[in-house]
Amino acid sequence: MSRSRKSEDRLIQYLLGLMPEEEKLKLEDEYLHDDALNQEIQAVERELMDGYLEGSLSDVERNRFETFFLCSQTRRDRLRFAKSLRAYGSKVQSEAEQSTGPVRVKPAAFLRSRGNRYVGLAAFAVLIIAIGLLVWRVFIFRSVDQQAMIALANGYKSGRLFEARISALPYASVAQSRGDASQNLEIKKAELLAITEETDHQSARSLHTLGRVYLAEQRFGEAVERLRSAAEADPNDALIQSDLGAALMEHARQESPEIRGQEMSESLDHLNKAVKLDEFLLEARFNRALYYEYMHLWEDARTEWQAYLQRDSTSGWAEEARRHLAEIDEKKTGSNQKVEKDFGDFVAALSRGDDSAAWDAFRINRDRVDNRIVKRLLDEYLAASEQGKTTIAAEKLDLISRAGRLEFEKCRDRFSLDLERFYSRTSPRQRELATQARASLRSAFQSYAGAEYERASELYEQAEQGFTKAGDEGEALGARFWTAACLLRLTDVSRALSIIEPLIALSSRRDYKTLLAHSLLSMSDADTARREFSNAIDNATRAGEIFESTGDINGRLRSLQTPAAVSYQLGAYYKSIGCAIRALDLAETFFPEPRDVWPLYQLIASSYSDLNLPSMALPFQGVSNELAIQSGTPLLRSRSYAIQAVIFQKLHRYEEAIASGQRALTEAGSIGGKRTRNNIIANSTLMLAHVSYEAGAFDRAVEYYDQAIELHRGLKLDLYLAEAHKGKLQAMIGIKDDSAVQHEIETAIAVLEQDRSKILEEEDRNSYFELAQGTYNLAIDFAYRHLADKQAAFEYSELSHARSLLDLMAGGGEVVTGRNEPDLRAGKLARPLSLREIQERLPENTEILQYAVLDEGESVIAWVVSRDSSIQSAYQKTSGHEFADQVHAFVQEISAADRTDQDKTTKQAMALYRLLIEPVRSFLNPNATVFIVPDRLLNSLPFGALVCPESGRYFVEDFAYALSPSSSVMLACSERAAEKTEVRDEKLLAIGNPAFDKTRFGSLPDLPAAEKEVRSISSLYGSNVTLIGADARPRSVKARMSDAEVIHFAGHYVVNMHSPLLSILLLSRDDSEPTGDSSGVLLAEDVYRMPLTRLRLVVLSACGTAMDRSYGGEGAIGMARPFIKSGALALATLWPVDSQPTSELMIDFHKRRKLDRMDDIRALRQAQLDALNQTVPEIRSPHNWAAFVAIGGYTHF
Repeated sequence: MSRSRKSEDRLIQYLLGLMPEEEKLKLEDEYLHDDALNQEIQAVERELMDGYLEGSLSDVERNRFETFFLCSQTRRDRLRFAKSLRAYGSKVQSEAEQSTGPVRVKPAAFLRSRGNRYVGLAAFAVLIIAIGLLVWRVFIFRSVDQQAMIALANGYKSGRLFEARISALPYASVAQSRGDASQNLEIKKAELLAITEETDHQSARSLHTLGRVYLAEQRFGEAVERLRSAAEADPNDALIQSDLGAALMEHARQESPEIRGQEMSESLDHLNKAVKLDEFLLEARFNRALYYEYMHLWEDARTEWQAYLQRDSTSGWAEEARRHLAEIDEKKTGSNQKVEKDFGDFVAALSRGDDSAAWDAFRINRDRVDNRIVKRLLDEYLAASEQGKTTIAAEKLDLISRAGRLEFEKCRDRFSLDLERFYSRTSPRQRELATQARASLRSAFQSYAGAEYERASELYEQAEQGFTKAGDEGEALGARFWTAACLLRLTDVSRALSIIEPLIALSSRRDYKTLLAHSLLSMSDADTARREFSNAIDNATRAGEIFESTGDINGRLRSLQTPAAVSYQLGAYYKSIGCAIRALDLAETFFPEPRDVWPLYQLIASSYSDLNLPSMALPFQGVSNELAIQSGTPLLRSRSYAIQAVIFQKLHRYEEAIASGQRALTEAGSIGGKRTRNNIIANSTLMLAHVSYEAGAFDRAVEYYDQAIELHRGLKLDLYLAEAHKGKLQAMIGIKDDSAVQHEIETAIAVLEQDRSKILEEEDRNSYFELAQGTYNLAIDFAYRHLADKQAAFEYSELSHARSLLDLMAGGGEVVTGRNEPDLRAGKLARPLSLREIQERLPENTEILQYAVLDEGESVIAWVVSRDSSIQSAYQKTSGHEFADQVHAFVQEISAADRTDQDKTTKQAMALYRLLIEPVRSFLNPNATVFIVPDRLLNSLPFGALVCPESGRYFVEDFAYALSPSSSVMLACSERAAEKTEVRDEKLLAIGNPAFDKTRFGSLPDLPAAEKEVRSISSLYGSNVTLIGADARPRSVKARMSDAEVIHFAGHYVVNMHSPLLSILLLSRDDSEPTGDSSGVLLAEDVYRMPLTRLRLVVLSACGTAMDRSYGGEGAIGMARPFIKSGALALATLWPVDSQPTSELMIDFHKRRKLDRMDDIRALRQAQLDALNQTVPEIRSPHNWAAFVAIGGYTHF
């Protein structure tokens, strides 16, 4: 086959990534169906490889060969083969030249005899055939993987189902009807081929192909899973990175705010890496432009689309890029033009009797109290009345009347209707008073927009008085609302509430729904200022529901700011980002004021900054700055520059950081009102304090922190006190003034304890105190290392552990369902015990081994507490992230079901024993039961499987042990157990292998060993209820739980990563129950609601029941926790376990406690020791026995 030079140059451009996109897509389409072209491309590939190996490529060609051509793993494999083949050929040629040259050499062995010569020729022929087969396999043969991609490309051309690009696929427009990709036969064929290849020959390439198929089918979660594995196998493949970025981006858009915030951030990481690996990769640039749009970074999106079009200007993809650019330009249309158009549309729609169109124009022009269209009509009516233009005045009043009737018909809001009724009956004097009041109102709005809240408040009160004199009760209430808004900005929360609370009641009675909703939002602001975050969310949610019912898009946007702001305050930064993005999605559907969008960008920037991702924060901060300038509000400008200062500081751009901080103070100083000015100065001063601390200027930082604390306290803005005191504490530690540090520790912790009493919802509390854990850790470290006071350090540690659980155990907690997900709301607050109280109340023959992991794992402190001796302790310096990696690696290794490297696991176990146990081993009594209180990453560690380097024995062989979330919780559980009398015949509730819903959980297997387990255990208890298979229905299980003293569950556990209360134990379906997410399951939420006062022991013989997630302060959260809350001892698992060995372990455990009369903790230990002595490797393996841990307190049963 001959090729023209022009054809060859064309193919070289394609292979080196230099071909225009449209031509490239056309060629790829031909390639999929033209075998001759396929062979021609492979021939040019070989020539390029030869040229590269010979060094005959130009500099440009060589660079593109290395950065683009070799991005493919297949091509890298081919190059290695070609290189080896050339090396072999050179060797053969060299040997031949040596044999025929002038120098006499000994003939090769296969030439020494005629017979041997034929053998040699045969061997040579075999070699030639083998090389030919290899060449065919590498260069000609189409693999299953390639066939899958051809089928995927054929199916993809019918229309893609989402905007992001998938690598190596031809152009396809977005399908107008979002169909089901599983009905596309070509894509289904691609899926079957890709699954076959991934199953038979798992590699980065096969994982990549299957990931792309799942992505095309919109199975985003599965696509992310496969593409992550592909990226791990080949992290330098730009195409994999691009597709992983696309999959994360599309998956994030379907998920909860927290997942959305996190996965969008990950998406950008992978897209950036793809572009870094190959700057000419168009798929990655296209997807990165989409990312910027999805994140509402319009200028960044513009820049990326323009960069794309410089590389591809003619393809279908390029047409989409141009369309996106045009849409970005349209967003520049001013909101004033839109308001003017809406007014004209409203009047025109009414004139032609089109109520639907009139309502659409009316509802999107709502303001905080009234409506911009009605406001304009009133101004025009009053002006016409004053000028004696009665006909025009009558027309305007008629329009107001029709608007009021329309509003009442559509959403039952009477505000505009009552305005019309008032003005239709006014005298000239009333209209004069109303006109004067409206003038005061306009002046007040100008002052408010300029952050002159004191002056604005006076003007709003003046307007209210004027409206009241005129008899205009509706507008008087509106002015009163704005007075309260000013008071909130002035941080006079109590006065604001004295207005808001009656206003809520009054507007509710009068059906002033918009005013009611905005009053609820003001109440939410007041709740936030008082750090009553639960109430803040509830009031914002209620307001949002009203806005939804009235079609008030402006109000909905404002209501969505609250969850983003509260999440940020609680340290749930990714959730804050996700909530803010959701609000920005809504903002894109209309033209909100800059001041209404500014908080959202500011929250995203602040969240990324606090996540220590300053480079991701900076573009959002840039938009925030622009919006602040557009708003004309010094407050917003000052706060923007203050946050920018922190971001620059984290980027180590200290000069720009200081300049931004000072600029923030300058803006703050331009405010006329004292309280408002102090508010902004306080915020800016706090940011400057942070910058100064990070720059190492500790004395200056303390000065700024003191100023910020004084200002915030004077303003009654407790919101920022915890942050300021923590910063001051860090700076004072840097100064090394021990007495001042000790005083500041007490102050900072007192602020946190006050906050604890105000945050009632557990999810919010856990997030907040995970963030606050840094303050407790500073106190622990200072007391231990600087003051050498191990008792004080221990008590600070205890103060930070499992406080929410301790509160729940104290009573009064409840499950609330006011939001999208259930949560726990604390009632009575419990005080952790002092060291002395703990020692006095410890049961006989028990000890506590409590840990604190400090400074992101840079150090570990361990304390040993016993009844009869002083507290002992040890301090270990660790390697920070390396220590965390060490723990995670061990847990991952031991929890893997297919673990084969026993030596590796043992070495890991010895290393951790040396670090965590050996320093305190001499203080532990081998005859006592040791209660371990882990911290942070240690919550997932199987302490029983740690190995003593000296003896080679497992920890569990030397000590009986259990876990507890805190020392105080351990004693609370122990004392509840002690209150329960000895029972000869315990009541057992045993649940085994429920017949769960296969339509929902079809991927989970039946567990026949669990059924055997439950039957064997039940035979040990005289009084038992055994529910197996279809009998294990939720109604039957729940009805018997309250009477049970021992509960044993052997089945499946399914974690809900979004809400621990929605994690479930699978039971059998009850046909009499309505179908839904809660049918055929036992929710953790259900257990929290139950009064399990009789329960002594629960065994959760299922996968991973000990811990769904772990918080820095609260510790492990899992299915065991609601049972621990009742005071029971829980046997649970740290990871998924094998059914058969688990069954034998559990049967042995119950035999030990019932037949040998061992207490529960020692019965578990003995069962684990029995497993160690078994000859069957599967049973001996710590993978199965070490997963089980006892959690709670000491039991004598």
